[in-house]
Amino acid sequence: MSGFFGSIVKKLRPTDSNEDLSNEAKIKIESCIETCNPGPGCCEGTVSNKDLETFNKLKIDKETPLMNSSKTNKLHFIIPTSKKDWKHDAVTEFNNDTVPYELFTWVKSNKRKYQNSTLSTAPAEEPFMCNVSSMAIDIMDIDQLKFRKSNVLILPYFITLHNLVFDKVAPLFNELVPLLMNTGGNDATPTFEAIQELCGKYGVTISKSNDRGVIFLCSHTTRDKRCGITAPILLKYFHEFLTDPYDSFRNDSDTREGGYRVAYVNHVGGHKFAANTIIYLNNINDPLLIWLGRVTPKDVQPIVENVLIPEVPRLPYPEKVRCIKKYNW
Repeated sequence: MSGFFGSIVKKLRPTDSNEDLSNEAKIKIESCIETCNPGPGCCEGTVSNKDLETFNKLKIDKETPLMNSSKTNKLHFIIPTSKKDWKHDAVTEFNNDTVPYELFTWVKSNKRKYQNSTLSTAPAEEPFMCNVSSMAIDIMDIDQLKFRKSNVLILPYFITLHNLVFDKVAPLFNELVPLLMNTGGNDATPTFEAIQELCGKYGVTISKSNDRGVIFLCSHTTRDKRCGITAPILLKYFHEFLTDPYDSFRNDSDTREGGYRVAYVNHVGGHKFAANTIIYLNNINDPLLIWLGRVTPKDVQPIVENVLIPEVPRLPYPEKVRCIKKYNW
């Protein structure tokens, strides 16, 4: 009987309850960001019933604890493609004389080398992540259209490499990554000028983002149809709640300071926890990564109003955290 009643209680209990968090998980999350519960200081968003029904029809794992179901990273490379879906294995979308192919190959070949670097001691941490994204390419540049040349956003530094040519990827990253990860005999975070000087050797210019942050939504439909359903709906609500009344949504052509960009990315793992939402906050001294799972339309407004807009962010629904990291420099 206890098993029967236990299963009934499990079904009746709201999913993603804060009570499901272990003490260890709570300590880890609260060491990075203050948490809050939905209520007067942490409102729940108002969304259409149709969108909620769409999410409710999806087969999502709502029982497995999310904390540590994904891994943080030291560096995250984002390549623009102007697409929102890719082949099952995204790298096969590109020829071997392209920036995406060369960068994915470099990451795969060098992960083990940097796995045990002095700044990669956490048990659940990867040295790198690499994704293609919906961020725009220059369609007037034939080399960018063919991906023989590309921009690359490097997080959590919020630095963009401009006009990186495919045959310069490996030699540049062989020098740049040790500099960024402080594994080349350095004892301090590299300055913008040092990064700029190094990249200049390879004909690459760089720029520092003036955005407050960026949000990535997995939209890899070919990999998992759920992501093709959830990502556009969440993007719609991020656009709505960031725009009115905060005027903080930034599209690719909007260069104003202080806003947020929302982009699609390819497979990030854990599709059974859709919708995956990866947030990077561009705090000058301590950038923050928050990777959330099981995000629904009604969660977007609380995320906007508590995590994104305030000068001091607070996190609603800490039980949705898959991993979190404050980059202390």
